[in-house]
Amino acid sequence: MIKSARMTLNQLPEPPFRRVLLRSLGVTFLLFGLFWALGYYLWPTEGFTGWTWLDEGIDYLAGAAGILLTGFLLLPVAGLFIGIFIDEISGAVEGRYYAHDPAGRDQPIREAIVMGAKFALVLLIVNLLLLPFYFFLPLVPWLANAYLIGREYFEMVAVRHHSFEETTRLRHQYRWQVYFAGIVIAGLLMIPILNFAVPLVGAAFMVHWYKHLTGSVPQDAKQTAV
Repeated sequence: MIKSARMTLNQLPEPPFRRVLLRSLGVTFLLFGLFWALGYYLWPTEGFTGWTWLDEGIDYLAGAAGILLTGFLLLPVAGLFIGIFIDEISGAVEGRYYAHDPAGRDQPIREAIVMGAKFALVLLIVNLLLLPFYFFLPLVPWLANAYLIGREYFEMVAVRHHSFEETTRLRHQYRWQVYFAGIVIAGLLMIPILNFAVPLVGAAFMVHWYKHLTGSVPQDAKQTAV
């Protein structure tokens, strides 16, 4: 797993990764910018109560709530982007390290968006249900998200090479390894700034992990061994 992480980090400066990262960050900031602009537009400028001190307190609470909501929505937004960019990320990793393996099947863009949207919706619903635990027992939502992330990232990577039935079988066969990979990716979401790059880093990491589980050796490793 450390080797998978190292190869992922080594490839981040390469042009294909930079392009995906810049696009995903641009769309993310645009979405959250629209969210804050809409909130600012709808917020009454004259206040709610007419008492200055109370309205100022409400404004501060609303701002804090907006920041928390932005962090809360980051996970579903990341889930949406992984569906959109998974083929480009997987192709870059496979072309760099696994060119000796059969090429993966690119998903039709509509299929990829639908998968990403479903994943984002599931993440949103589950995290809404687990919202109280964020304040009293944050380990619970972290482990739940790790399961969902590991499952979905693995399926999106593996389905490029297998049927849906075979992908499901592989996920069950390696369920604990997939879950542990999900724990690693979910942990990255807790790191400020870096969490915006999780769709890219997590997907690339899962490609390496999938290849490792299915017995493929990275091309660089073969060359080094010789």
